[in-house]
Amino acid sequence: MTEREVAPLTDAAFWDKHWKGRQLPIAVDESRATPYQREILNVFKRFVPHGPGKETVEIGGAPGGYLAYIARTFNHRAHAIDISPVGCRMLEENFRLLGLPIDVYCIDALTGDLSSLPRFDVVYSLGLIEHFSDPTPMMRRHVELAKPGGLVIIGLPSFLGVSGPIIKLTRPELLETHNLETMDVRRWESFEKAIGVEVLFHGYVGGWEPRIYAVRRKGPAQVLNGPIWATAKAMDLMRPLRGINNRAWSGYAMGVYRTPS
Repeated sequence: MTEREVAPLTDAAFWDKHWKGRQLPIAVDESRATPYQREILNVFKRFVPHGPGKETVEIGGAPGGYLAYIARTFNHRAHAIDISPVGCRMLEENFRLLGLPIDVYCIDALTGDLSSLPRFDVVYSLGLIEHFSDPTPMMRRHVELAKPGGLVIIGLPSFLGVSGPIIKLTRPELLETHNLETMDVRRWESFEKAIGVEVLFHGYVGGWEPRIYAVRRKGPAQVLNGPIWATAKAMDLMRPLRGINNRAWSGYAMGVYRTPS
């Protein structure tokens, strides 16, 4: 496996810029979550064990909204790993404002020395592995951080199927920092076998999600945001459509794994 094959598509400077200026506190709350977010939370509710005494770490943890949900809902001690100094400070401040304890490790989870870190009951990432040309080494790091018999959970957006042409129109910059091959669940078997985990679930969730198309850059394309948000609200009202999931339609993919005991 060459260095080029495992090259990250982002770096600390990219994430420093990405997180700078975010308003805190940020916490995912089931009562205020969109139907799309609830489908992600449903995966957590289905598999994550309840504490006390359980510990969860999020890799690429900033800003910590979903991690706060896990800490509150399952009574887990929260930990986070992030490469971005801005993101690490944000995590610490966010959890201070939320009144929740957290341990933050400001380190590159792929190349850094993780030997001094504890091992966790749950290791997860949301929106991480798609930023690497080869996701297998990062997935292996997930497993290394988990206790024997622990859970590894991944989640990432999908720009495949119907989303592909729309992303190219509204947010083409995303294609520079995302590896679209990682979004095809059919390809996951390669890293699942390589890291030796038991597959508890892998597939698409949340149905079609127009919000991922919202234009962030200033310019004429922002006029598309009105129809995008209107379509997203319409999807929220048609909740049964959130249960229809496949590669061509869905906006999010997730996997849940048990590490060898």
